[in-house]
Amino acid sequence: MNVKTSQHIADTLCEKIKQKSCICLGFDPVIEQIPDFLKQRANIHTILSTFFDLMLEALHDKIAMIKFQSADFEYFGVEGMKALANCLQKTKDAGILRLLDVKRGDIGRSSDAYANAYLSPTRQLTNDVQRNEFEADAITISPYLGSDSLESFFTAAKTYNKGLFVLLKTSNPGAPLIQDIENTQGSVSTQLAKWLHTQCETDKGKSGFSRIGVVVGATHSHAADFRKLLPHSFFLMPGLGAQGGSTHTVKQCMTPQQEGVIAPVSRALLYPETNTSSAKAYQSSIQQAFNSLYKDIL
Repeated sequence: MNVKTSQHIADTLCEKIKQKSCICLGFDPVIEQIPDFLKQRANIHTILSTFFDLMLEALHDKIAMIKFQSADFEYFGVEGMKALANCLQKTKDAGILRLLDVKRGDIGRSSDAYANAYLSPTRQLTNDVQRNEFEADAITISPYLGSDSLESFFTAAKTYNKGLFVLLKTSNPGAPLIQDIENTQGSVSTQLAKWLHTQCETDKGKSGFSRIGVVVGATHSHAADFRKLLPHSFFLMPGLGAQGGSTHTVKQCMTPQQEGVIAPVSRALLYPETNTSSAKAYQSSIQQAFNSLYKDIL
């Protein structure tokens, strides 16, 4: 089953969340934490790919999207990037949306290159067109070089019917240094939200949601204030599990129709506390962790 491309990407995401859940698997492989029974494989490509296969088999019927942390694959060099390409293709084949967490942001030609590197289905060579093995359905982007740093991403996302999640109010402790700076027009994050709202208004699906989403940490007790400013944006809400984010906050950020939020969970699903020595036992622990989280969000 392939991901639909004929309908607006925001409508596809809405549809898949209704079919499954708003919990997104955050696939952030850390070699020290991967179960020992998986580390007996021949090389890092096989270890990461086999680890992903276990997660996909355990959760494919429960998740609408998988978020891949690009840095955790880049760390392993060429073999890590081959594993990322493999995982992206398997996710597409399973009919699950692919979010590549790359947090890119640049200007001019560099911005064009980043946008097409992750959003275009193909790459144009001198006399040939190749399939883009790093194509994703959505990516994360940073807005802190200004509006011109986002233009290439907005254009590519509309051209290829992809989604974007702009860093707005992130969950890391150091974020207030920039995001909470205020002037007479409000904080940096508030002003950014107002500007993004104007961009969302021009490109909405039948669901009423835009392809331009935002990253808002589930660790912020007043995160729901941004819903008032961004009624048409999907909120990507990291922070549940290890970071101490609140499922109550996630629910508060949903629209009155209980839509508009995708909550990535990484460590709590990838590395459940129960020690396991077999694939079957490990998958059972993953499913139990998922069910516990999902129960709290319902």
